Amino acid sequence: MEPVAYFITFTTYGAWLHGRAPGSVDREHNVPGTPFLPPDADLERKMSCAMRQEPYLLDEVRRQVVLRTIKEVAAHRRWKLWAAHVRSNHVHVVFTAACKPEKVMADLKAWCSRRLREACNETSDRDRWTQHGSTRYLNDVNSFHAAVKYVIDDQGTAMEQRTQRAGSVSDGLIGCGPSLTLPARIPERSALMRRGKIALGIAACMVAAAFATAGDDAKKDKKPKEPTAAQLKIAKAIATGHAYEKHVVEEKLFPEVKSTNDFIELIAKVLANPTHHRDLENEREAYFDNKSNTIVIYNPRARDKGTCFRPRAGLKYFEGLK
Repeated sequence: MEPVAYFITFTTYGAWLHGRAPGSVDREHNVPGTPFLPPDADLERKMSCAMRQEPYLLDEVRRQVVLRTIKEVAAHRRWKLWAAHVRSNHVHVVFTAACKPEKVMADLKAWCSRRLREACNETSDRDRWTQHGSTRYLNDVNSFHAAVKYVIDDQGTAMEQRTQRAGSVSDGLIGCGPSLTLPARIPERSALMRRGKIALGIAACMVAAAFATAGDDAKKDKKPKEPTAAQLKIAKAIATGHAYEKHVVEEKLFPEVKSTNDFIELIAKVLANPTHHRDLENEREAYFDNKSNTIVIYNPRARDKGTCFRPRAGLKYFEGLK
């Protein structure tokens, strides 16, 4: 039997260390309403000493960026977002998705990091999230109701407030406080999907419509996009790094490239007009141009910001990247 939903929680970097009072969460202590991992001053001190950077906290601006990004990702991935609440040092979400909860959490972290970097002018090497988090399977209606109530009612002041009609869960995804009324019973997930009864919510539908409109416009306008200043900067870093020496000079994968400037131009075009795009682990992103069989991997943590090459297996290789 497939779960009704997932209850996912992840914390900001260094802000909720194991051992801290009043307690923390691990794999054995992650059920709402049950005891936390007990405080342990020695463990907390050990975890603090191992930190590479200062703790990362979400102010009001950053909280809104994260909430907005969660809704965008849900709409784009066609996941069902029932409830979300972003606090200064942790994030709670309740999702229904056709993939594993670890995939949902990894995508949310990656896209939230990217949007925070863009909106708040943060450096690419800033650690924002703890390495993993809590991914609970909600296998029945009672656990689903308990998780949604916990996210919406037990996390302090609601981030947004919307009018809720009785029997609907469509606005639950906003984390909208007391006005939320969940149905008395949720049908099986497969039945929900067959009948199309799960609502994405007003805000999410608006985002989905925006994505659809953008896709339609792109089909009408086949003119390639010009690379942005940020894409050109990334392209220059990659082209002047190890990728040029290894893949252009030694392996001769790019016979049309005669200089680093040529390589910069090629990489920037792929970044601006990829036929395929994927989020990878550790905040990396992969771009693929099917026509030229070129892959660009952007790694914000690397000194040269990534690499560019042409795999023999083409799209199959790209789809296997993790």
